[in-house]
Amino acid sequence: MRSSQVLDGATMVGREVLVPSDEIALGADGAVHGALDVPTGTTALQVNIRDANGTLVRRMQLPTTSGLNDFSWDGVADNGTRAPAGEYSIEAVANVAGKSGSLEMLLASRVNSVTIDAATGLTLNTNTLGSRALSDVRRVM
Repeated sequence: MRSSQVLDGATMVGREVLVPSDEIALGADGAVHGALDVPTGTTALQVNIRDANGTLVRRMQLPTTSGLNDFSWDGVADNGTRAPAGEYSIEAVANVAGKSGSLEMLLASRVNSVTIDAATGLTLNTNTLGSRALSDVRRVM
């Protein structure tokens, strides 16, 4: 697709989009993909994944390169076993200029369908992140 082309609802179906979210549905197989917009001056970056009970399942150290950086979780817990299918929360904690804080999580999901509403515009219905406004999309893949 050329960068000058405009995306409409029909061209979004079947594609993956990157949208802000701190919750994800993990399937019985597969992985979770996302990205973080890492600020300049970040000296430490960690992603924490928790199950529906709030139990820490996986802790991942990520590179601190500034800019939009992709990451992936293969669904394997820190103990080496496959995490069960279900809902998980995901959080990025960064040390930026000596201060610890959270970064916005951007998670990827496939668009299954598009809802068109005269009042709200286009809504993308995704397979793992529910319904999202087209205006929330940070990247189309």
